[in-house]
Amino acid sequence: MDFNKLCTAEAHENGAELTILDPIDFTETDFVITLQGRDSKAFRFKNKSNMSKALNRLQKGETPTDDELDELDVETLAECTTGWSGLFDGEREIKFTKEQAKKLYLAAPSVREQAERFVKDRENFT
Repeated sequence: MDFNKLCTAEAHENGAELTILDPIDFTETDFVITLQGRDSKAFRFKNKSNMSKALNRLQKGETPTDDELDELDVETLAECTTGWSGLFDGEREIKFTKEQAKKLYLAAPSVREQAERFVKDRENFT
């Protein structure tokens, strides 16, 4: 096995582009999101932080709701999102921010699902 093939962290840090598919007919759109992969520091840190939050709640005898767990997943995904292009509200282009990414992932489940699959597939970052 070639050592360099095992070293994936840098590619995951650099990120890769995901072209979003239309949620109805699954054709490619002009909307492209740049995402860091699951081996990136952003993903690993945020995922670990969110797991700690959930475990702390459980230790206190509290059960996180599905909505709270979804929010944690969205926070992780937004943290791995580093930019986008081609997203509009009518004629106005929507500029990328982490907060806008959270709003998008909560409001557009099909986009969120595509982004989650993309981030978790190491092959996208080779």
